[in-house]
Amino acid sequence: MRKLKVMIIPVGEQIKPLLYGFRYFTEIDDVILVYSKESKVFADKLEKRLKEMNIFRRIIKVECKAENLSNILKEISSKIKELYISQNIELISNITGGTKVMSLSCYILSSLFNGKSFYIFKDGDTMRFVEVPTLNSKIIEFLRASEIRIKILQSISEDGIKLKELSRIVGRSKPTLIYYLKKFHELGLIEKKSDKYVITELGKFIITMISE
Repeated sequence: MRKLKVMIIPVGEQIKPLLYGFRYFTEIDDVILVYSKESKVFADKLEKRLKEMNIFRRIIKVECKAENLSNILKEISSKIKELYISQNIELISNITGGTKVMSLSCYILSSLFNGKSFYIFKDGDTMRFVEVPTLNSKIIEFLRASEIRIKILQSISEDGIKLKELSRIVGRSKPTLIYYLKKFHELGLIEKKSDKYVITELGKFIITMISE
């Protein structure tokens, strides 16, 4: 059975580049429009144009807070789970529009779903297409391969935690923890601030994904 092709589009004030992206990806089944309160009027206009094309199975709209990465990731991933539970989908993100945080969120999600991301830019009178390299999409698999990895990440908060305290909580030696913490840092899940380890926005999102 063919994968359902789902295109996610963060919406800003420019609609033309968002429509132009459909020249490069055909047979799209569903379109998810991600917008903020400020860009709702443009999302409504884009929705109308897409409906006029009459080639999509459905068009879904998701409103998020424009500058809140955690909120955007949560809102979109929740909608994807709600709509496509147990379904095999191919996720494609046109990250041309919206705020930088909205575009980043869609890029992260496409990567986690082993999908694709691209953007369109205007070069003189010509529209140019650029496909963006995919992030490491094995993060969730890496964490789920061992319960201790999940426990370690769940023990790291926004306020940060020192290595000694982390060792006490998870019951692992410092050398073992340093190995995993290095891996987490490489994957963008945590960062080091002074003598503490702090979870990143991506790390918080991944924990949410695993916990649900």
